[in-house]
Amino acid sequence: MFHLKINIDTPWKEKFNSFWSKDFGRISDHKSLEMQFMTDLYIFGIDLDFSHVFKGTDHAGPEIALSLLGYTFNIHIYDDRHWDHGNNCWEVYPEEENQGEF
Repeated sequence: MFHLKINIDTPWKEKFNSFWSKDFGRISDHKSLEMQFMTDLYIFGIDLDFSHVFKGTDHAGPEIALSLLGYTFNIHIYDDRHWDHGNNCWEVYPEEENQGEF
């Protein structure tokens, strides 16, 4: 588990404005790839989030964000499932239980 975040903010800019975002869809059974380019508060920033890489939270997966002079590029590979904290496993929905059955 690893999460490193270093940011130098500027107080005179808007919070953020996303001007390009692309969800590339599934790259495996339950993993999807998403990328985003936006303006934000950061003069400089690095955000490496590997704290919940494979399980333990909703939409688990590594995320990397790099910021420079008010622009941020973000890459996220995430799981499309939700985590069942009570049973400590991925939630299973009725339609998933019946997949492959006719």
